[in-house]
Amino acid sequence: FMYKGGAQAAYFVGGASGKPDNENVDVVLPYPYKGRHYSYEDDDIPALTQEFTGQEDIILSLPPGTSVAQLGWIAVHCREYNVDFGHVIFPSSFSHKNL
Repeated sequence: FMYKGGAQAAYFVGGASGKPDNENVDVVLPYPYKGRHYSYEDDDIPALTQEFTGQEDIILSLPPGTSVAQLGWIAVHCREYNVDFGHVIFPSSFSHKNL
């Protein structure tokens, strides 16, 4: 995963259906995770300001009550401008049990 960083309101997010945009975000996946989960409407979600070069491992923490099987996609999304900086859409045949 590569990302230049710098967007003021970009976060890792996930959704069960639809495409990555402000209407379809079901969960915020704060990175780095520091013990707190957020709602997409929260004003104090830590933004992804750092650069990712593709050389580091990224571990995302799901909120309680959410499983990987419930997600149809994950993305880096800017809430302020409704911009998708990159996403992964899981095919219907995807099995989280193989992770």
